[in-house]
Amino acid sequence: MDVFLAPSPVPFSRFGVITAKHGKGSVERNTLKRRVREIGRRSILPALAKRGQSVDVLVRTRGAAYGAMFAVLEEEVGKAVEELCSDAR
Repeated sequence: MDVFLAPSPVPFSRFGVITAKHGKGSVERNTLKRRVREIGRRSILPALAKRGQSVDVLVRTRGAAYGAMFAVLEEEVGKAVEELCSDAR
């Protein structure tokens, strides 16, 4: 997955997801999109709020993400956001 951060123009963090088709149907694509959104809602946004950071996070999934387990997706996104946030300071 590709993760992008940008300063948020609003006083809170926002989370967005881009899921390309990669030869998959709408059911698989929407399932992946819901999983990544849930990761943002449950772990990424609360962590950013706790740190007092207001950034916009955009996650663009890749083809390999379709077969990944939820825990692997959560770890990968969390690591990427943590790394990008620490670089921004």
